[in-house]
Amino acid sequence: MSELRDLTERLVSIPSHDDETAAGDAIASWLRDRTDAAVTRDSAGNVVAWRNHDADGDSIA
Repeated sequence: MSELRDLTERLVSIPSHDDETAAGDAIASWLRDRTDAAVTRDSAGNVVAWRNHDADGDSIA
């Protein structure tokens, strides 16, 4: 549970009212460090993470 608390504290401490880039960078970094997902940014700056991209089945998004 402390990992979730630490991530939450990190995210809320990032100024993002005018520009969300730093918050997205923090999320992308966290995903790269702690998962085996392929992490990218789309043209709008959204963080996109894929695990097993070519697998058949349901998606959570």
